[in-house]
Amino acid sequence: MKKIILILMIVMAIIIPGCAKNDALIRQGSSAGDELFNKGKEFYEAEEWKKAIKTLNEFTLSYPFHENIAEGSFLLAESYFNREDYQLAAGEYRRLIRRFSESEYAEKAELMLAESFLATAPHIALEQNDVERALDLFRDFITYRPKSKYIDQARDGIQRCRERLAEKEYRTIELYYKLDKPESVILYVDLLAEEYDGTSWVPSALLLKGKALYHQLEQEDRAARTFKAIIDNYPQTKPASEATEYLKKIEG
Repeated sequence: MKKIILILMIVMAIIIPGCAKNDALIRQGSSAGDELFNKGKEFYEAEEWKKAIKTLNEFTLSYPFHENIAEGSFLLAESYFNREDYQLAAGEYRRLIRRFSESEYAEKAELMLAESFLATAPHIALEQNDVERALDLFRDFITYRPKSKYIDQARDGIQRCRERLAEKEYRTIELYYKLDKPESVILYVDLLAEEYDGTSWVPSALLLKGKALYHQLEQEDRAARTFKAIIDNYPQTKPASEATEYLKKIEG
């Protein structure tokens, strides 16, 4: 019995200091994590994006289970975005959404992921795959978060995406007009007007249709109807002013 008690005392003597040491290490790690997080947040609030990125990146890698890890991850993504490193921002927003889907930062991260894709859009002459991806994300946001406080920004994002995609189509129509291909102009203008109704490119596209009918196909009646439609539906636009001049020529 005495031997058993002696053994237990020895074991306790080993375990208790070890536990105390581990607790101290945990407290020390937590303190270091707090310090790193606070420093990164200070850099973020001071808009020192490069320093914020370096510090917050170290924080998220070193303390993945810290109580402020979700906020730190969000601030890291925001720092990349504000520094216009949109692809890296998208990666961080996506990672946050995946790891911390229930956090208070996930909702804004979903919106900013869409903004990141839109911001990476290449020159209008190139393929607009990132814009189409952003459009899908904005629409998903509205579908799944209809009561979000960011809903107006998501709607605005949809409109910005549609404007850019409409411009892409308009530039193609413009090329067809310059190449003297009026049938293609008419076809694609009608498609643009249907697909991107409500964008600023519709009246400009309709004007090209009217000009193709008037100059290239010499169909004055159809051209006149097109010009009248521009004047009636888009009276305050520059294409409406030009359409008015064409209509005067046709009507004599």
